[in-house]
Amino acid sequence: MKRNQLKLSIFLLPLIAAIGLLVTACNNSEDNSEPFPAPVIHEVELDADSVHVYDSISVKFQLLNKDSLPVVTFKEGEDIFYKLVIYNGRKGYANFASINTIVGEDLFRTYSSEGKDLGLPWDVGIGNGLGTNSIASGDSICILCPAFGPAVDLETWVADRTKSFIAFAKEETRQPFSKGSYYTKFDININEDLHNANKGEKKVECRKNFIIE
Repeated sequence: MKRNQLKLSIFLLPLIAAIGLLVTACNNSEDNSEPFPAPVIHEVELDADSVHVYDSISVKFQLLNKDSLPVVTFKEGEDIFYKLVIYNGRKGYANFASINTIVGEDLFRTYSSEGKDLGLPWDVGIGNGLGTNSIASGDSICILCPAFGPAVDLETWVADRTKSFIAFAKEETRQPFSKGSYYTKFDININEDLHNANKGEKKVECRKNFIIE
């Protein structure tokens, strides 16, 4: 019996040695192989919200990129969108005198970092009427306008008012900004005196600095 076990052991030794060499070769092959490079991920740094609150009415102004993300750094030629949101945090309705009283004539006006006036991103703004321009409790109105774009024919222009409380048109083409530093600044008036639009103005300044790389 012992003789048979000895013969079996002698028979298995070469097989065990061959398996060991094969495992060693595989390990050496894996050690010498170069690892796959990790994918490069370009993260977009989101802009922190700057919200002004006046008597439970909050005003938020943002600059959005082509992916609708709020940022303040853009690539040259990239689409830029101005977005203004007015939110009613009260328990009851907020009633405004008129949309023109709220936004005024300088909405989204933009300047170079040296203060040069670069004008407005729109020529004509058509309000989306909401009766008395009231905002229900917990509701908001959104005003959205692209910074650049071609001129439009007002006679054939069809505004998509589902995207913005005001539909903006460009009678003149707006070219993208070149590389540099800019800011946009304007006031809105959240006046709620329906009988006297000039009484008791509640001005809120909206400003945002941004960079074109």
